[in-house]
Amino acid sequence: MTSKLERRYRVLLRLLPGWYREKRADEMVDTFISGRPDDVDQEHGWPGWAEAGAVAALAVRTRLSGADGPPRAVALGGAVRLVAMIGLLAHAVLSVGDIVRAVSTQLIPPLGLEPTSYFWRSAAGVAAVGAFVLIFTRWRGTAKALAVTAVVPTLFDLVITLGSSPPADAVLWQLSALAPLWIATICLFVGFHREAPVPWPRVWVWAAVIGAAVVLAWNWYARFVVTDVAGLWLNPWSLQNWVIVFAGLAVLALGIPPYVRLGLATYIALTLPQAAVAGFQMAGLTSTGVLVSLAISGVTCLVLVGIALAVTGARGHLALSAGDEPFREAV
Repeated sequence: MTSKLERRYRVLLRLLPGWYREKRADEMVDTFISGRPDDVDQEHGWPGWAEAGAVAALAVRTRLSGADGPPRAVALGGAVRLVAMIGLLAHAVLSVGDIVRAVSTQLIPPLGLEPTSYFWRSAAGVAAVGAFVLIFTRWRGTAKALAVTAVVPTLFDLVITLGSSPPADAVLWQLSALAPLWIATICLFVGFHREAPVPWPRVWVWAAVIGAAVVLAWNWYARFVVTDVAGLWLNPWSLQNWVIVFAGLAVLALGIPPYVRLGLATYIALTLPQAAVAGFQMAGLTSTGVLVSLAISGVTCLVLVGIALAVTGARGHLALSAGDEPFREAV
């Protein structure tokens, strides 16, 4: 006869994917029950918090699988890890520009106790670069800690902004700009578990080098166009959106695996509000028709490419087997 405690454990195990429960559910329940033989406990006991936490962590690892899981689980994990990597890359590249600008202008930041002081902002930039570098090594825990350190100043910035009774558009701009970074950091934690494969360094390192070069070139260029609204359209954030568009077109044309399409479509969805808000605000600073057209065309391209990636990625993902055939990430 099945006890109430066993039924409660089986309900808890529903957090796990079906393919894993079929293999391990009975074994796991037997292990849990064997440690609680008391009859009263069998009827009135509940799974412990430690057991619930362990099952929840296992559910994340199995649903966002590494190289040994079923194709769909590995592909879904690959999409989440791709979002994390794009976020790490973007944050590291922009941080390089901030650090070099501070050094080149001899703005050596004093040690301030406030979390929003320039010193801690520079330290957060170094942490962002360190997180990107260490994700390719066995020190993933350190990479995650540095990634969290890198986003802490943005949280304080938001709190300060909300406490100063800002206009709605200022809050909307800040939230749209920070959301991709925060969500990418969450994806870093859930996607890069201990069974996740190491990303291919060659692709990401080249992307980081090229991105840093573009940001540094813009830092030099911005000194001469800081009062020129038209010139400010050539900024790293706008360029990032166009890079994503062209990357999406390349992925669609080259037949890249579905999980890459899903991951890129997800990141486009995260950056789309920022692109729309930034384009609207920048267009409001000028009556130049070309700039308004650039704003509209940029957002439109992001939407169209994002939809194409999402549709083809979802179709390819559903076509994958839910069984145990091997699957390998390509990025």
